[in-house]
Amino acid sequence: MQFLEITEKEYRKFWENHPLKTFLSAPEIGELRKSNGWDVYFVGVKDDNDLVAAAMIVSHKRHFGKYEFYAPRGVLVDYENIELLDYFLKEIKTDEMHVLNEEIIEVDVTTDIISRLEIKNERIKGQIKIVKTSDDDNFINGEKLGSPIENVKFEIYDSNNNIVDEIIT
Repeated sequence: MQFLEITEKEYRKFWENHPLKTFLSAPEIGELRKSNGWDVYFVGVKDDNDLVAAAMIVSHKRHFGKYEFYAPRGVLVDYENIELLDYFLKEIKTDEMHVLNEEIIEVDVTTDIISRLEIKNERIKGQIKIVKTSDDDNFINGEKLGSPIENVKFEIYDSNNNIVDEIIT
């Protein structure tokens, strides 16, 4: 089996013939979401070049730089094929800023019951080392070119221009 991004045309063909298709999982809903600023992705699982599972994933940026990802009405898959469902869910990846949660979470799947499950992935944290050095010789204190300068304050900002840390050399 192979998890991959598929074309809208591949998704539509699979969707049209799937018993779990609904209006909300139609590609037209993806187009509607796009017109409102959402991103739309089509993903699936192929087995011997046959598409055996698919989903339309829509996403948009929420508050505090977080993204919401959503598969309208879920994955088009045979939910009784636990191996396929397990493979599909395990192959969904995160971005380079997070580490996937490896904890096994048991979920009871019941026909005609909608459940909401939130799984959070840990954000990768880096380390910053800042060294401020002199640009030239200082004749007042005798420090040479390239000497570290102490007690210089730096503010660290996130991608939304919020201060997240303050570092003093």
